[in-house]
Amino acid sequence: MRIKQTTLGALLNQINGLAGASALAAASICSARQTFVQAGLGEDTVYLYTYEAAAPAMVVFLKGEGDTVLATGSFMLNEEFACDSQAALEGSLPMFSATVAVAK
Repeated sequence: MRIKQTTLGALLNQINGLAGASALAAASICSARQTFVQAGLGEDTVYLYTYEAAAPAMVVFLKGEGDTVLATGSFMLNEEFACDSQAALEGSLPMFSATVAVAK
């Protein structure tokens, strides 16, 4: 399980890193991380929030021991990463072995 968590936790850095060092550095400055207790998180989850006139934000929720959850979030600054539809995400994520479900 630790390998999966490490891979999922690094997803946003990997996406931003594909845009170069400047995008990765800028995104790391605008990141947040919080550990909290929340019952009911069934599995590690990623939320991608998209906006019409702003950079998308991604929040990764990693399930810890007991009911602890580690949430890490930042902006996605890779403009080449297609995320404006479910089909675009499904085309962009195969290298990360991620599945996509869209919630509005």
